[in-house]
Amino acid sequence: CDLGCGCTIIRKDFQAHRDGCDYVVLTCPNGCGESHRRDTMQAHFAQCWMQPIPCERACFGCEVLPLRRDVAEHDAVCEYG
Repeated sequence: CDLGCGCTIIRKDFQAHRDGCDYVVLTCPNGCGESHRRDTMQAHFAQCWMQPIPCERACFGCEVLPLRRDVAEHDAVCEYG
């Protein structure tokens, strides 16, 4: 694979491999503008400021998923707070 994953791929299987290769660089689907390899995207989500995350009061019934950047604003108006 030309992406550096170490796999040896025959030409006819190259596209199928590339579609799932952990070394493919993807743009964050949250719209933060960052790009990461597929195998590191989950780690990025854990810090992405545009990642929707459960309200800290979800255990009390709040179903809002504010973006990480908006948590403080939501906390100030959460009806479960």
